[in-house]
Amino acid sequence: MTRQLGLAATILVVAATSCSAGGGGSSASGACGAPGVTPDQVEIGFLVSDSGAGSAAYASARAGIDARIGLANDEGGIHGRLITYDWRDDQNSPSQNAHVTDDLLRSKPVFGLVAATSAISGSLENLSQQGIPVVGLGRTDWAKYQTPRAPADTP
Repeated sequence: MTRQLGLAATILVVAATSCSAGGGGSSASGACGAPGVTPDQVEIGFLVSDSGAGSAAYASARAGIDARIGLANDEGGIHGRLITYDWRDDQNSPSQNAHVTDDLLRSKPVFGLVAATSAISGSLENLSQQGIPVVGLGRTDWAKYQTPRAPADTP
């Protein structure tokens, strides 16, 4: 589980570099029009089944994302921007997933979402319509949604 979350966070880190000025380095770039990206930080959302049926399988999920984001931030973040996240517990319920995802997206703009839940089907349609990238545990119902692509100049 922790390895999967590390991979998911890494994918978001790589995708977020699309707002860089290019040329490597770790200095913050100019303005970026992506939701959840400011000159100082990149905000992501985290959906997890922290309670409910099967929640024991996700018990290490928050520790995993904390560790991966902590490492990235210790190394300078994304071009000088610290990675932050806000999380919600979907109780491993598709209807609760839809509710907490909407709540999360209303509370603040996020660049993308990391999902450590098998109940993500409750919000996939809405996330797709809003163009919000989602990474995490793969589900067969994800196949009908097109994955947003990073700009061609992404390193």
